Amino acid sequence: MAESFMSYHPDPYVRSYTDRGTMKWLGFYLSEHTAQMQLDKNERTTIVPRYQAMTTQDCLVVLFESYQQRRPVQLQLNVLVAEGQSECLLTGIVMGIEDTSLFLLTDAQKMDILDMTTIKYVAFLSDSKWSDLR
Repeated sequence: MAESFMSYHPDPYVRSYTDRGTMKWLGFYLSEHTAQMQLDKNERTTIVPRYQAMTTQDCLVVLFESYQQRRPVQLQLNVLVAEGQSECLLTGIVMGIEDTSLFLLTDAQKMDILDMTTIKYVAFLSDSKWSDLR
């Protein structure tokens, strides 16, 4: 293994200094940053169940009922992410349907526009669970 460049320094204190690497910087992380890092880690390690694919007709029945009654739904797209796992489940209320586009109002009051041909599974959420999301 090659010697470090500091071993040739004329000052003996510099030659004997051992750098602790990133350990000395760990105290500078903000609590928000560490919390976000933990959320990212949890998101990467969470295993999302893969639901059985529904027919297009069954999906449309549930989506139209959600639209008419403003009932919250949970849906899974027919998209796989790394290592063959399914994408996370989306929750929200169907606000509109146009051609093959679905407008879903999520619990974070964000409007998602989804392609209805990619929807694999749709189910109604229980009322108590949806009230926890608000």
